[in-house]
Amino acid sequence: MSNSERALKNYVGTMPTNLPDRDILREKWRLAAIAFEKADDKAQRAKEGKAIFFDALVDTLQQQNAGLTQTKAERMARTSQAFKEYIDTMHDLRLAARLLAIEEKNADRLYWQQISSEATQRKEMSMSR
Repeated sequence: MSNSERALKNYVGTMPTNLPDRDILREKWRLAAIAFEKADDKAQRAKEGKAIFFDALVDTLQQQNAGLTQTKAERMARTSQAFKEYIDTMHDLRLAARLLAIEEKNADRLYWQQISSEATQRKEMSMSR
């Protein structure tokens, strides 16, 4: 199971299985779209929280070390392990969202491919009469 399939299952439940092909494809797209939006929201929240986390880290460093200048506290915060971990998490969330966006686009493409295939079959059947 791919990372994006696992993420999709985490964000949405299971899909009904008693649907016609077109409906199954539409439902897969809908579930993929929901999963992408949720993952994208998490990534955006992490991106917005970066400045807040950084400021809190600088403030904590200044409180712990009296007389520490703002510049030195910011440099220490940027090189801290906690900030590096936050950045890694932020990028991991963004990657997960992008992978789910690919799944969503693929599901949409498969849906429209099915529609086109059905139209081609109908046209071929009408030409053979």
